[in-house]
Amino acid sequence: MSKYGWSSGKGLGASESGIKTALSVSRPPASSVKLSRAQKKKNKHFGITTEPEKGGMRSRNTVVDSSRGEREKERAQEMGETSRVVVLENLCAVDEVDDDLPGEIAEEANKVGVVERCAVVVVPGEEEGDADEVRVFLVMSG
Repeated sequence: MSKYGWSSGKGLGASESGIKTALSVSRPPASSVKLSRAQKKKNKHFGITTEPEKGGMRSRNTVVDSSRGEREKERAQEMGETSRVVVLENLCAVDEVDDDLPGEIAEEANKVGVVERCAVVVVPGEEEGDADEVRVFLVMSG
């Protein structure tokens, strides 16, 4: 990776905001190791099971990203806590608001994530003569 400009301690990506440590693979649990007949008999006597889990696989390797928690803390410090609510302002004109609009917006927003609720609110201008605004509130799942 050093030939592409990366050096130890820096994050991946153009803005160096990606992971800083390499991903690793954890070893399968000890129960997946082949046992001798004597060991199987001893385990059976003590109630220790070494049978494969459902799905027929005895074990699976697991990718471990040790820097994930650190990245999430950094992101929370920079941008604050994440919210599931998205606010869209002036997505359309006030005269375009009708009963079908929330469904149409939710259908489009479902292309980028699961929408739990969609509300379209017309906010009157703060001072006399100000134009009304349209705000759309999307509650996203997860």
